[in-house]
Formats: sequence, C-alpha cells, structure tokens
Amino acid sequence: MTAMPARRRFRGLPPEPVPSPEEQRLADAARFAAVVKAAEQAKRDAKAAAKQAKLDAERRARQAAEHAVALAKATADVERTIATLKAARESRRGIPAAEAAWKEARARLITLETGAPPTWAPRPAVVESADGLSDEATSDDATTDGPGTSAA
Repeated sequence: MTAMPARRRFRGLPPEPVPSPEEQRLADAARFAAVVKAAEQAKRDAKAAAKQAKLDAERRARQAAEHAVALAKATADVERTIATLKAARESRRGIPAAEAAWKEARARLITLETGAPPTWAPRPAVVESADGLSDEATSDDATTDGPGTSAA
C-alpha cells in the first residue's frame, strides 16, 4: 500500500493584531468625528432643501397669481371685443376688423387656459428688428453665398 499524502486543512485566518488602547481611542474618536460631521452635513442639506422648497412654493404661487391676472385680463378682452363686434354688426361697419380682434383675444384666452394656441389662431405679427426691417426680410438672404458674393 502506498502512503496517502497529508491533507492541507484550513486552520483559520491568522489572528489580527490587537490595537493598543491609544490606537483604539484614536480610531474611536475618528469614527465619532465622522458621524458628527455626517450629521451636521445632513442637517445643512435638510435646511437647504427646506429653503429651496419654500422658494419654489413662493415662485409657483407668484406664477399662479400672475396667470390668474392674465386670465382675467384675457377674459375681459374677449368680452370687450364681443361688445365691439356686436356694435360693428349693428352698424354694418368694421366687421372684419372686429372679428379679427375677437379671434386674437379668444386665441389668447384659449392659449392661457390650455397652454397651447388653437389651430385656427391667427399668426403673431412680424416683429420689427432694430434696423427697421422685419425679421422675414432680414432672414431672406438665400441669394448670397457669403459676405459680398451673390449666387446669381
């Protein structure tokens, strides 16, 4: 019979070195300091979050008040343009202008109520640029390839 080789058995991890009482106190103090710093940071973060939440609530309240004022103004504009349209129809003068004003006022009101302009709303007026030309006129530079050159 042949001899069996010896089994290697796990005898456990080598013992960890035991820190000295001074090292233990320093480690405990460091852990305590880390916990205190984390608690102070959490307190600062909570305070900042509360402040931000308050500012957001004030901003939303201000926007809601401004929206309510704009809605009331738009409603009054619609009522005013309806009265103007009725007067124009009775006198049979200025009906197209009164209808256009009513459409614009009604489109503004619907836009404020729903957040999107209606599909039938008139297009906004062309805004004049600083040089006196309309935006459409200045953006119609398709005939030039660059400064001082012409494509034609």
